[in-house]
Amino acid sequence: MSNQQDLWDYATAVFSLPSLRIQAVSKTLGSANIDAISVAASGEVASAVERLSQVQGAIDKLAGETSKSHLLIEEVRAEGARSGLIQRNMTALIGLLDQLRADVTENKFVLPQFRGVKHFEIGDEIMIYVGGATDVRKAVEYDWISAKMLCPGWDWVMHCHSNVPWTHGGSNGGHYFRTTDQNTLFKRSDFNGLRRMLEQHEDDAFTNLLPAKLAQQISEGTVEPLTDEELVANQVVYIKRAAKVVDFYSQHVRIIAERYGIAA
Repeated sequence: MSNQQDLWDYATAVFSLPSLRIQAVSKTLGSANIDAISVAASGEVASAVERLSQVQGAIDKLAGETSKSHLLIEEVRAEGARSGLIQRNMTALIGLLDQLRADVTENKFVLPQFRGVKHFEIGDEIMIYVGGATDVRKAVEYDWISAKMLCPGWDWVMHCHSNVPWTHGGSNGGHYFRTTDQNTLFKRSDFNGLRRMLEQHEDDAFTNLLPAKLAQQISEGTVEPLTDEELVANQVVYIKRAAKVVDFYSQHVRIIAERYGIAA
């Protein structure tokens, strides 16, 4: 058990994860968050393998150049040793995560701090936080408004198209929103679920993993009063409007239209 706790402590340091006793990880995080951490660890393994290949190439090159400093050769070998250690540690961590996931009985929302670049897809129904905007052009009174994901996670920048203009005179007819801050975006179903959990104090051990400021924004922020039924009823209007005004990633509007079976 101590070895497992050591591995989890290693994960908390590398990925800025919450400090939890190993016995509580599976129950508190749920399968989706454990999967997200495992994906991140797999990415680190892939990066370490790539660095090892580069290091070996550098060593082979230096071996044929006797004029090169021995100190330089030592540095290259040290980088290889470091990459090898990361690969071994991360591989062991993935094994632990597989064990933890086997004990999970509940699938929970992926929290912002655990998301990868593939969390969102083009056309996802999302909620975006505009409550912190200080732009005098802001055109809505709500803190959270509904939108569609226009382009997710390329270089960690997320581009969105709100269903109502949220700025006067902004890009895409005032509908365009971009951010690198995961805390400002949620899948619509996840947002509604987290808001309910916070209001009703469901699973406090899980919701307490949210940053305090974000939890307050979700639970106390004003929300655009658009129901799921109204959203569905207005899909054609929203997508046709986007097809007319989007000047960023316009090709993605066609992808969104096809996803909803709408001729843009």
